[in-house]
Amino acid sequence: MLKFNLKGQTQIISVVLIMGLAVGVIGASYMWGKPLIEKSQAGTTITNAEKTMNLIKNAIDDVAKTGGQKKKQIQIEGTLKVSENENAIIYTLTGAQAAIASSQWISINDDVPPKSIETYAVNAINPSDNTPIDCGDCIMNASCGPDNVVITGTCGSVGTYVTNQSFNCNLNTYTVDHIDCAGTLDGFAVLTGPEKEMPGLVGTNNAGVLIVKSIPSGNEFITEYNLIYRELIDPTSKEGVKIIIKTQGNSQIPSGQHTITVMRGATDMNNDASYVGGDLTSTTVFVTVE
Repeated sequence: MLKFNLKGQTQIISVVLIMGLAVGVIGASYMWGKPLIEKSQAGTTITNAEKTMNLIKNAIDDVAKTGGQKKKQIQIEGTLKVSENENAIIYTLTGAQAAIASSQWISINDDVPPKSIETYAVNAINPSDNTPIDCGDCIMNASCGPDNVVITGTCGSVGTYVTNQSFNCNLNTYTVDHIDCAGTLDGFAVLTGPEKEMPGLVGTNNAGVLIVKSIPSGNEFITEYNLIYRELIDPTSKEGVKIIIKTQGNSQIPSGQHTITVMRGATDMNNDASYVGGDLTSTTVFVTVE
C-alpha cells in the first residue's frame, strides 16, 4: 500500500502558494509603480535640463565679461543646438511630463521676454468662439472635427489650417501653434503672428533670457528650452550692448555626455545701431559642442 507524506505535500503546496502570491504582488507593484517611476524620471530629466541651460548661461555671461574660455561637461537627454540665427542655445526633449503647462513661451529668469509674438487664441471645441486677427478684415475660430483653425473674412487668407501650417497676410506670416481639442494642455486653438525682439534695460534685465514651452505630442510632451541673448539698452545714453552667439565646428549634439566650450571673440561698436538709435557694442561669444 502506498503511503502519502501529507506533511511534505503541505510544505510543497505552501511554497507554491507563497511563490504565486509573491509573483502577484511583484506584478501589481510593477503595474502601479511603473507610472510613478516614469513620472519621477521625467521630472528629474526636466530639472536637469534647466540646470544645464543655467550652467551654459553662466559660462557665456562669465566669458563675455572676463574673457578667456570655459569648458563644461553636460548630460543631454534630447538634442541641444547652438543657433546663430536665433542668437540662442536650444534644448529640446520629449517625455511623459511637461516642464510647464503652457504651449506659449514662458520666461524663467526675467520679467521682460526676449521676443514679443502676436498671439490669438479661441476655445478649440466651441466653433462660435472667435477673435479678430491683425491681418486685414479677418476672423479666427476653430473646429475639433477635424482639428483645424478656420479663417473667415476678406483678408485673402480665408481657409482652414492645421497645426504647424502657416499662411502669409500683409507681408507677415501666421502659424497655427497648436489645437488642443482634448483639453490636455489648455483647451485652446492658438495662432501666432510676427515676432520682434524686445530689448531689456542695462542693470535691470538679463542679457540671456531662458524661456520654455511644452507641447503635447500623443501621450508625451515636447519641451523646448531657449536661452536667447538680446540687446540691453541704457535709456539715458541710448547706447546698447549685446552678446552675439557664434559657433565653431559642431553646432548640435544628441543625447549623451558631451563637452561644451565657450570662448570670447571680438568686441565691436556700431554707430546708431542700438534698438533706440544709439551706439551698439557687440561682444561675440563662440559656443562649441562636441
